[in-house]
Amino acid sequence: MLSYRYRKTLKIAMIFITFILLIGSFPHSSGMITNSSIGINATGNVLILSSDTTSSNSMLTILASQGITTDTFAIDTGTPTLTDLISYTLIIVITNNPLQDRSALGNALADYVDQGGKVIIYAFGFILSHGPLGRFNDSGYHPMIAPSLVSVGGNYDGESVHPIFTGVNSLTTFSANLTITNGATLIASLTTGFPLAVVKGSVLSINTLISATSGDLNVLALNAVNFYFNYPTIEGPSDFNVEFGTTGNTLTWITTRDNPKNYTIYRNDVAISFSLWGSTLVIISVDFLNIGTYNYTIQAFDNSERSVRDTVFITVVDTIAPTVSFPADITYIEGTTGNIITWTPSDPKPSIYIVTQDGTQYKSGSWSNGVDIVVNIDGLTLGTYSFTITVTDSSNNEASDTVMVIVTSGVATNPTVTSPPDQSYVEGSTGNSISWTATDDDPGTYTITNNSVEITSGNWVSGIPIALSIDELGPDTYTYVITIFDTSFNSISDIVILTVTRAADTINPIVTSPPDQLYVEGSTGNSISWMANDDNPGTYTITNNSIEIASGIWVSGTPIIINIDALLIDTYIFNITVFDTSFNSVWDIVLVTVNGVVDSTAPVITSPADISYEEGTTGNLISWTGTDDNPGTFTITRDGQEVAKGDWNSGTAITINVDGLAAGATYTFIITIYDSRDNSVFDFVTVTVEEKEEVVSGDGAGFPIPFANFFVVFSSIICLTLVTRRKRGPS
Repeated sequence: MLSYRYRKTLKIAMIFITFILLIGSFPHSSGMITNSSIGINATGNVLILSSDTTSSNSMLTILASQGITTDTFAIDTGTPTLTDLISYTLIIVITNNPLQDRSALGNALADYVDQGGKVIIYAFGFILSHGPLGRFNDSGYHPMIAPSLVSVGGNYDGESVHPIFTGVNSLTTFSANLTITNGATLIASLTTGFPLAVVKGSVLSINTLISATSGDLNVLALNAVNFYFNYPTIEGPSDFNVEFGTTGNTLTWITTRDNPKNYTIYRNDVAISFSLWGSTLVIISVDFLNIGTYNYTIQAFDNSERSVRDTVFITVVDTIAPTVSFPADITYIEGTTGNIITWTPSDPKPSIYIVTQDGTQYKSGSWSNGVDIVVNIDGLTLGTYSFTITVTDSSNNEASDTVMVIVTSGVATNPTVTSPPDQSYVEGSTGNSISWTATDDDPGTYTITNNSVEITSGNWVSGIPIALSIDELGPDTYTYVITIFDTSFNSISDIVILTVTRAADTINPIVTSPPDQLYVEGSTGNSISWMANDDNPGTYTITNNSIEIASGIWVSGTPIIINIDALLIDTYIFNITVFDTSFNSVWDIVLVTVNGVVDSTAPVITSPADISYEEGTTGNLISWTGTDDNPGTFTITRDGQEVAKGDWNSGTAITINVDGLAAGATYTFIITIYDSRDNSVFDFVTVTVEEKEEVVSGDGAGFPIPFANFFVVFSSIICLTLVTRRKRGPS
């Protein structure tokens, strides 16, 4: 028999081998999402967040049996963000070891649930000493929880009718004693009385340690995943406003209803409607609300007691101004009575009104919807008056109307006005004017228009000239009309035609000269800006290396900007020519130099494993793959001697055959790859060629055959432990 010491050494060696094999079989993601190669999609619909490799591997096997696509993330070495989680339909959390950052994990999970995500938590993610904290714990996302781990065995009591327990007939599990949180629903228990499964919204907690559970665990796990894959959805509109007093306003939610039950609608957290869930559209009227903000929330349940919620904020606003009637202007004879203005305003929220006479408050008060406001205007002396009403609603929206009131003497005699001759002058000359003189016993007001556009008005005095300056006009023909009114609105008009001719223009425009430019190929935001000035701006053209690339009309003092991005490496001549309306011109040249991009980033290369093969075998290869935007060349050496070189392509394998090497030696193959900017990186692989093993009988070896084999295995193990991991890096 083997000695105790020898047997102990053998046992340690076998444990080491088993440990190495187990590590090799587990997916170690170091905090990165890795695809388990289960299912047909590249990224998966289910993500397992795990700090327990044994349990996560068991769950991968269960889900793989149904072709469910699954990715993993090791939360003992990394912490996912919402960006990592949001593309997944379902997150499964399995914790039985310390987490890298429990608070950050809890915050990310809470954000994921808020975005409509679904979560299943297995042991011991609901224990505060083991599971996610942060908002997931502080804001009550956990369905059940305990401050510390107190675990015992337990059996499923078989009494649940919830769909996730369909086909679950027996279950023996290593579980924890937990407390159900507020708002959560118990859906199954253990014979110990401990909760087995509790649901809260879209979070499901299952009180089982996967690696220590027997019975129908696979049925339960698959049912739970299907439960969430068929989870109902509801989608409402963005928050919106409703105009007060309008009708036909509705709030519509779009839902799924594969297994519908009922829904309740709340307004400001008070239930206002309960109904069976039978349609994919849930529509509710939001008419007849007072001004203010309301939150409408729908909570819908299916027959599996899965629920979804959505909240929409509706703000009732009053942005529509009141309306007011437009009575006609009024003329009455001085001294008569019974002269009134009647306005009729309308608005569902009336407030106050103010009437002014020529800008001074005349009358004010409150008003009612559709009720006339009557203003007495008797007692005015000869003249023209402006009466304006402004009506305001309770939201300070307002409307106004003006009525002109003319008080006359009752005698219709028009004023008289002189008629000055038509005029002309050369552009740029000064001292040009038109002068009219009007006469009347009751002078009133006048207006002057130029080409039908009013340019001035005012009061006039009988026999005093009304003078108008007409300098600073451009070349053109202008029609000036003056209309003279007396206080009884009797009137007379006169027309003067003005012609302005163009002066000779021999002055070139002025243009700025921006500096020459230099930029790196591929950069953006590069432009040239010229500024031109002239009294008579006209057109411009821009050329690049004598080829016209832009033209148009320019404005004096306004920049002319041309974008010069996307040019290739070279030097370019940009030339602008600026013309005025008399075709006087000026030009300017800007040189633009585009240089190449500086590349200081080394390529990236894979690191294949070291190779060991038996003398005489074939098909032994080393394969590297390099990546870089600008691939160049490579060299491969064996023990310092160059054995291969050439060009390489990014993402394409570089392979070398290492057959035929002499036995009993170890060789070092080093590859160095360069990009086209002379940045480089290297990697080396050791190749060990073993002598071909000869078959020797038990007597010839001096040891029984089983012992000899063990000796070789044990020696190999000792040697393997002495191998130092090789280093790689950019040169």
